[in-house]
Amino acid sequence: MDLEPPAPPPGLLLTMSHWLTDVLAAKLPAWASRTKRLRNLRRLCQSILEDLRTESGQTLRDRVRMADHASEFWHMRPRIFDAVSEVHGERVAAERMSRLDTELRVHHDRRTHFRKSAMGAPSQAAALSAPSAKASADAASKRRRAGDRSSP
Repeated sequence: MDLEPPAPPPGLLLTMSHWLTDVLAAKLPAWASRTKRLRNLRRLCQSILEDLRTESGQTLRDRVRMADHASEFWHMRPRIFDAVSEVHGERVAAERMSRLDTELRVHHDRRTHFRKSAMGAPSQAAALSAPSAKASADAASKRRRAGDRSSP
């Protein structure tokens, strides 16, 4: 008596292998990239915190070890800054945080909405000043007309 299950049709096996290959090709690079980025963030944060022998330093090192998403490193930034500045001062903390900011691709230029004017789109400042400029021009026009009516 033969207890082997029947072999699947060759077309089904081939289709499933192609599907699995496509899924792995699509998912693995993203997963590998995410894993590499998390590993780099962990290494960087550990190097920032390595010489802190305080309770907050140890707590942060534990959180860094357990973090599984880049957003967690973003949310730890203020606590890392505080812990480093407590031991080494704000200047050293700012220098160390600049490395983390670079890795997180954080740019603190809050004037970015004004750069749109350089690319052809109106800037926010221009958009905000347009209504007040129109109102000012309307007021000047009304004064001129009022002045023209009052003069004989």
